[in-house]
Amino acid sequence: MGCRDSFPPLPPNFEADPCEPLALKLRRENSRYGHELAHTRDWTPERWREYPHTYHRLVSQADRALGCVPRALEAGGWNANTPVIFTSDPLRDSMPGGA
Repeated sequence: MGCRDSFPPLPPNFEADPCEPLALKLRRENSRYGHELAHTRDWTPERWREYPHTYHRLVSQADRALGCVPRALEAGGWNANTPVIFTSDPLRDSMPGGA
């Protein structure tokens, strides 16, 4: 099994709805629609499958690295009164179809 076999499948709503309103179609096809289209307009379906795979691997690496923070706070005795807040952008908002 190759690396590409581990990529998640495309969501069922990956392709544009053929019945979408004209205003949405024109907005989606506008070259100035959003900064994300400048980077993804020519992506193949395989590249879209690779995107969440890479994203989740990076999140896993960040999770492991950030796990050091609570341990360091505890080791230094600072964990009782130190709030730690981590946030992230949801990937689904960056995928076609909101996957």
